[in-house]
Amino acid sequence: MTVSNPPIFLQSELHPAEDVRRWISSSVGGVPGVDAQESLRVTPNGTPNMTVVVAAGGAYVQGSENLYQGMYFTDNRGAASVTIQVADGSNDRIDFVVIHIKDSEYSGSENEVVIEAITGTPAPIPVAPALPENSLLLARVAVNAGATSITSSMLTDERTFIEVASKGYVDALLPVGMMVDFGGPIAPTNWLMCDGTVYDRSQHPGLFGVIGTAYNTGGETGVQFRVPDYRNAVAIGPGDYALGAAGGSKDAVLPAHEHSVLSHSHGVNDHAHTMPSHKHTMGTHAHSSASHSHVMNHGHTADDSHEGAHVHDSLVRRDYSASGSTGRPGITNSSGVDLWYSQVRSDIMAAAGSHNHDVTVNNFTGSTNSTKPGNTGATDPGDTSNTDPGDTHSKTGLTTKGSGDSVTQSAGGNAAGLNYPPFMTANKIIKAV
Repeated sequence: MTVSNPPIFLQSELHPAEDVRRWISSSVGGVPGVDAQESLRVTPNGTPNMTVVVAAGGAYVQGSENLYQGMYFTDNRGAASVTIQVADGSNDRIDFVVIHIKDSEYSGSENEVVIEAITGTPAPIPVAPALPENSLLLARVAVNAGATSITSSMLTDERTFIEVASKGYVDALLPVGMMVDFGGPIAPTNWLMCDGTVYDRSQHPGLFGVIGTAYNTGGETGVQFRVPDYRNAVAIGPGDYALGAAGGSKDAVLPAHEHSVLSHSHGVNDHAHTMPSHKHTMGTHAHSSASHSHVMNHGHTADDSHEGAHVHDSLVRRDYSASGSTGRPGITNSSGVDLWYSQVRSDIMAAAGSHNHDVTVNNFTGSTNSTKPGNTGATDPGDTSNTDPGDTHSKTGLTTKGSGDSVTQSAGGNAAGLNYPPFMTANKIIKAV
């Protein structure tokens, strides 16, 4: 039978201490730590001084020498001074300050609790010492080479705080290795900042058991591991990248690339274009025309004596061609045409006397191959009278449609720019216990 007997707490029975310790362990969720925020805090003892002060307070210390050893409870009822060994002259060193339970039931001959410093080994890259069995880590001390005093900058608080028993149950529900956003500047008890810090595996064996060396970046020793570094970074799920992989950049450069656009159409609603008042100016130019005729239809009438205002009924017709043939006897070139026309005009004007003519000149059309002498072009001063207020007519049913696939080439630039979306910063923390 494997059930532990007698159960605690039978009135008339003697109970082994192990049963009580296991009950303590279950009552705080199996989480070792101190019982209040200031319990067993480690601070410098002043300068020049190679000692530290450990404040009063209670602690839950997990037995580690036997599977059913359970958790011890002990308290320090006054400030305790702990001496740190003299610094090495050449190399740095890492020491631990711990509270240590000694139980002869499992090893040794002593039955006591001590608060002590565990001294590490000086080295160019120092490694923290191993924790003794049945101990609770209170602080890490970075002992610089040649140091003669312990200062605040050398101390790292490593305590785990158990506020109430129920907190242990809550912590137990949150798995080790869980990462969440956190609004404060310092990680809460049982959590670590995701800032890429290197820790000894013996400090946080549970966390190392979960994440291993996935977030190592180089420079770690064989007994160290690194927590994730989420400074200036966001998380994405593994897929194309392995767990713990880092990439991307806050500076974006767009490489040369192409966009293919399929055949498509754009519908344009009824709309109007308004054209402001403007003018068109026409510079010096020439009109050339082919063989053509001018016809002037007009009439002259007058009394028999040709006196006073009167009108002549007459028809004057001028025909000519580029070859010089005009259809008039004796006229063989364009110069003759001009002489004939001038004579006819003079005869008419001499016979008419002082009078007025209303003349209608029909529209004239022609091609561009005329060789009429004297046609050398006109100098137009420009249209300066256009006061058109604009085109106010609506255009309807306009549609623009692509005729097929097309490609737009876009070249990337060399200039880098920040590639941040809108953001707000918060610390990322990871559950360590």
